[in-house]
Amino acid sequence: MKARAHADLIKAWADGAEIESKYGDGRWTSCESPMFVAGGEYRIKPKTKTDIEVFANANAYDWISFCNESAANIKFIFDGNTGKLKSAEVIK
Repeated sequence: MKARAHADLIKAWADGAEIESKYGDGRWTSCESPMFVAGGEYRIKPKTKTDIEVFANANAYDWISFCNESAANIKFIFDGNTGKLKSAEVIK
């Protein structure tokens, strides 16, 4: 016996998983009551990871050195999901 399309996702949704559907333009959008159309694309909504704070000390004569917050003069914030730099702030 062959499982129906999206059977694993339907079971996960029934167990409380959040489901997203994909639009034609590539965007994923949350579905409260997914239809699970055979030709549609669905997934379990990925968990959002917390942003990452990195502290460093920089001066005109040395390279930047990474350090703890108390010795830092720069704070970097990286996106927890993509790892890309979101912001940098001079803190001293």
